[in-house]
Amino acid sequence: MFRQLLIEGYEIPEHIRNVFPSDLLKNLVASLREKSKDSPDVNDLDKFTQIVNELKKRVHFFEVELRNSNSFACFSEAISSITMWGHYADYHKGFALSYDMRPLISRPSGNIMVMPVIYSSIRFDATNLLASCLGKNIGIPVKRLDMLDSIKSSLYKSPDWEYEKEWRLINTNNMLDSHPHLKYAPVGIYYGARISDINKKILHRIAFEKGLAEFEMYIDKSSSDYEMKIRPLSSK
Repeated sequence: MFRQLLIEGYEIPEHIRNVFPSDLLKNLVASLREKSKDSPDVNDLDKFTQIVNELKKRVHFFEVELRNSNSFACFSEAISSITMWGHYADYHKGFALSYDMRPLISRPSGNIMVMPVIYSSIRFDATNLLASCLGKNIGIPVKRLDMLDSIKSSLYKSPDWEYEKEWRLINTNNMLDSHPHLKYAPVGIYYGARISDINKKILHRIAFEKGLAEFEMYIDKSSSDYEMKIRPLSSK
């Protein structure tokens, strides 16, 4: 029924068009009319609305599926960020691990890749990606224009988060019911400026056993700015 209505040239009401991302229905309609030879006389708004509501549910399903199709691990260049230590390390009472990501960046392994987050005030346009998934589901061929679009959609964030200087390790295996992992050892540990003595002692023992370089974060109170500084610790 949905195919017939669109082939017929039925004018889609505005309140229904607004349900979908930009150009999604336009792409589907264009593909239908190009390939179809039949034009039955159908003009039933109630039935059409029911069909489009069902289509809306499918759109939501694919949005969720696309979000879950890749798994991530998030990293940051900003080890000296006061905001990051406040947000992610219990207000400087935690610790941060350091990883050497250069081998993964220069030589991606299998379905694993490491890429920087793109901070933009304009959201990534995944219309074609969603249209191709939806079209495949309902039997309407929509050409996928960019085979990396699902990865690109995972890399965009608002400029409000730019201070994080984030990189993402992306596993593109479609394993929705499992928890894929990558064995990749840290090379260093940074202790927060307010970490407790007992936690620091426990972590130091582990770091020593694992051969990790150790550093502690601090704020130079004699300085005129708030910049966090790093002090290397000697192994004992």
